[in-house]
Amino acid sequence: MLVSNKNVNIPAFESFRTHEYFKNLKKEEFDEIAKHVFLREYKADHYLFDEGDRMDRFFVLVEGVVRLERLDPTGDFYFYDYIFTKNAFPSEGLCCRTTYNFSCVAVTKVIIYYFPIEILEKILRNNPSQCLYTVNVLTRIIQDYELRIQNLSTKNAHDRVEQSLFYLRDHVSAKLDNRTSKVAIPITINELSLNASTTRETVRQVLKELIDIGAVKYENKTLFFLDNKGY
Repeated sequence: MLVSNKNVNIPAFESFRTHEYFKNLKKEEFDEIAKHVFLREYKADHYLFDEGDRMDRFFVLVEGVVRLERLDPTGDFYFYDYIFTKNAFPSEGLCCRTTYNFSCVAVTKVIIYYFPIEILEKILRNNPSQCLYTVNVLTRIIQDYELRIQNLSTKNAHDRVEQSLFYLRDHVSAKLDNRTSKVAIPITINELSLNASTTRETVRQVLKELIDIGAVKYENKTLFFLDNKGY
């Protein structure tokens, strides 16, 4: 769906001039990208692309949340990551892949700018400053992924559920007050079970234990973390 930004409060693409993926571009390089930008709105659950699709677009998320996801060939391990407002993607594969390494689905309604990824790749090959900055961004992402894989590699399903919850608490939550954090997106038992590569029954059991000790609250697909020194 095409979105007009004339009558709604959508920032112009030029406002992303200082974004980390563009901050070291020359004016003419950024202007070249801006000439090829499209603005779109998608409903929740819409797939922007699937793993293995031709990698032809680079996205800047104006509003909403998307999830990058991939299931390993055995079907036993589900990897995911959330992308929030004002972030850009994909980072993995720039200048070296021809297909997307993940699928991407809208978690909420999203508004997105996108443009041909080949324009950014061409600029990166000729702009050492921006290329180096992009390498630094990728390094941070890889370090985060490595830590999460280590934490989720445990064979104990109970621990995997807790580690998945820790990730949501530390990366996907916002403080409501000094004692309570709220996960910024609706999350279902099924999604929690996918995140931890375990059954819904195990997730329910872990959640019940944490609810009983006052560490979390879960209602209407909304997950809250409560101030509890034991968790």
